[in-house]
Order: sequence, then C-alpha cells, then structure tokens
Amino acid sequence: MKNPNPQNPNVATTKRNNKLFYTIKLIYNNDGEILMAEYSVIRGAKKKFKCETGLCIKPMLADANKSKLKKNNSRYVLQEKFDGTRGIMYIRNGHVTGVISRYCDSDFRERFPEIINETKYLKSKNCVLDGEITFFKKSGHPVFLTAAATPATKKDYQVRYMVFDILEYDGKDVTKLPLLERLALLPKVIPPNLKHIKVIETHNVNKEYPKIYKSIVARKGEGVMLKQKSSEYVHGSREHWVKVKKDQTEDCIVVGITEGQGRRKWTFGALILAQYHKGKLMYVGNVGSGLDDNNLIEFFSVIMSVKPADNPFGGINVGHVKKWIYPQIVVEVRAMERLKTNALRLPVFIKVRNDKQPKDCTF
Repeated sequence: MKNPNPQNPNVATTKRNNKLFYTIKLIYNNDGEILMAEYSVIRGAKKKFKCETGLCIKPMLADANKSKLKKNNSRYVLQEKFDGTRGIMYIRNGHVTGVISRYCDSDFRERFPEIINETKYLKSKNCVLDGEITFFKKSGHPVFLTAAATPATKKDYQVRYMVFDILEYDGKDVTKLPLLERLALLPKVIPPNLKHIKVIETHNVNKEYPKIYKSIVARKGEGVMLKQKSSEYVHGSREHWVKVKKDQTEDCIVVGITEGQGRRKWTFGALILAQYHKGKLMYVGNVGSGLDDNNLIEFFSVIMSVKPADNPFGGINVGHVKKWIYPQIVVEVRAMERLKTNALRLPVFIKVRNDKQPKDCTF
C-alpha cells in the first residue's frame, strides 16, 4: 500500500519508529507504506526506538470468548482489567533497559519518568515484569489515554504501571512456573507503598465472582481478566486467559465507508467494519452511531487520502458503498450482541485504537 499523494498535507511521510503525531493522520514509511493512523496533535518526531535488552518478548494475550468459562470455575483467578497500553519492563542490574510495547516498536521509558524513577525501590535488580500503563483521574477512576498522549492531555491524570505478571525473577526465567507461583513473586519485587508502580489484586473465582465483577463495573472499571491458575506464561497465546468487559466491545477494522445522507451527505454515513475469523476477513456490520461531526470530518480526510481497495466480501450487501479502503485503521465499538450472521447488533463507535493492529481484530 503506497502513499497515493506524497504532497498531501494531511499525510506524513516518515521513517519507521520515528513517527510524527497528527490528528487522525496516516503515517507512511520511506517506502510509501502505511504504518498507522492515529489521533493526536502534531508534536514532532520521536527519537529512534532502540531496545537495549536485545530481546523483545511477545506478550501473552487473552481471548474474549466467554464460552470457554464454566460458572464458578475454580481453575481460574480474577484480576481487574485496566484499559491502557501494554508494556513489558526489563530491569538489568537495577537499571530499566526498556519498557517495550506489545509489538516491540516503542520504548516508553522517556515518556513516563515517574514510573522509571520508582524502579529504584524494586527489590529485584534483575527481573522482567508485564503490566498495563494506565491513567487515573484524581478520583481514582481509570481512563483510557494512549501512551502517545501529549503532556497537555496527561497533566490532569496520574499514570501508573499496573503489574499483573512476572517473566523473570532475580535473573531466572519463571515463565514455566504456574501462574499462582509467579503471582506470589510480585510482592517480593514491588513494595506496596509505591505511587506509580502497583500490583493488580488477584481474587479466586468462586461464588463471589459476580459480586467482585459488579463492584468493579459499579466504580466504572473496564472489566475483569480470568486466568487459569496452573497456566505457564506462553508468548502470544490466548489459550489460558479470558477477558470479560462490562460491555460487549469489539476491536474492528475499517474497510470502507457508505454514502451519507442529510448532514452527512458531504462526508459519509457509516464505517464498514470487518474482523478476521479463522484467517479470513469477515463483514461484521456498519457503524455510524457515536460519530460526531469532528469524527466524521477527520475520518473522511483520512479515508479519502487512501488508495481504494477492492470489495473484500464478495456479494454481501453492506449498503451503498462510497469507498473501500485498505484494512489499516482499527476502531473499538460497543454492541448489544453478535448475531448468527456474525454481524454486530447495534454497534456504537467508541474510539480509534492506535495500540491495536488489524491482525488483532478477531472473533
């Protein structure tokens, strides 16, 4: 996928890992290939990413398929789910050598000095931690901000590294240990009184599970993670962890837009959504609800700058299509349920997910 118009002021041409931050702009590399599309005010280029560890670990992931669970399944433990940016922290000889993103394309150390400064209080000088970089309001409620959020955006929030697993302890690989044994190591590493580095509380899944879940949702939490007690840390696997969100939310790929009517005549009516199922791109519906005038203008600017693509769905009726695009932009939507046709019922746009890639959008 090449940059169709290098002179277009709405498109940035840049090197990989030296991304410029724009308000919903497409970012290209030197070969003219799209790297990403993201919301943000332009602030200049990042320093070139360098992973000092020499190793970038693919993190363990979670499945959203609740059918794997049985009611009150005693094989699982529960942790609160925080909606932030995944980061694996490497510590060597007491020095943080990287806080690496899930795709090994960013190092967050310079963006969060308050987290890095607190690592001097950790009790293990050689360890690898897994957690979520999350922002909290003064009230204590978590909010979603990407790691690329500007200082002006972040100033009203407190950032915390919410740790939920450990991969290395005192220089020894512990990924083969059962989850419960790994969790028991976290208090030995992280003191409880730190402000910006916290261990996520773990609960047994029993008859109290509904009560704990409702309590998290009542205080505007994101949801919960259910993890098998005996599971090893398996890189890239979704087999042993299940995420249960307060609403049914889905990450979807934007593959096109429909014709608009009325106020939307000059932009578009809805985003055409897709997800991967068993390796095949499948149509899952259109979303127009939740898009305000600013969203419409920003999306329209981006989508019209992208080289057109072919219909990926064959003869499926998706409405009056204005344009098909290359599957690059990921959005999060909320839906009532998934129908037998695989389409999402009454989807509502929530936000763009800069931290997700199209391959992550599965069902």
